[in-house]
Amino acid sequence: MNNEDKDNRPGALDVSIGLLARDGRLLITRRFAHVPLGGLWELPGGKQLPGETAAQCLVREMYEELAIVVEPLAAWTPLEHAYPSGIIRLHPFVCRLLSGQPAPLAAAEMAWIAAGQLADYRFPPATQSLLPEIARWLNCRQSY
Repeated sequence: MNNEDKDNRPGALDVSIGLLARDGRLLITRRFAHVPLGGLWELPGGKQLPGETAAQCLVREMYEELAIVVEPLAAWTPLEHAYPSGIIRLHPFVCRLLSGQPAPLAAAEMAWIAAGQLADYRFPPATQSLLPEIARWLNCRQSY
């Protein structure tokens, strides 16, 4: 395990999320209605497994959820959010598509959205604080 992927705070659930852009649009997925935070939109990714780095988790989750192979290019600063059920530590990564075409295998649906559309979608509270930074990033880049 890599110290930069975990800290000593007990009880936090580590989740890797991917920022994947194409033609200035961000890929987002919608949670199934029957799961916690159901119906909300999110950045694709998922829970880190024991012994897995945050970057390894991202690659695995993007393949499992969207049938794509990505390369993590840049890690953003992890952030924590306290939900009533526990603490979530998000590990955002800018990533590049290496192969495949995204398909919502583990989501109700997916969408490619522009920075100006972020406010039109409801995201989980943990992701809300990232939205201004995501908008700036999208406005600076067309795709990776």
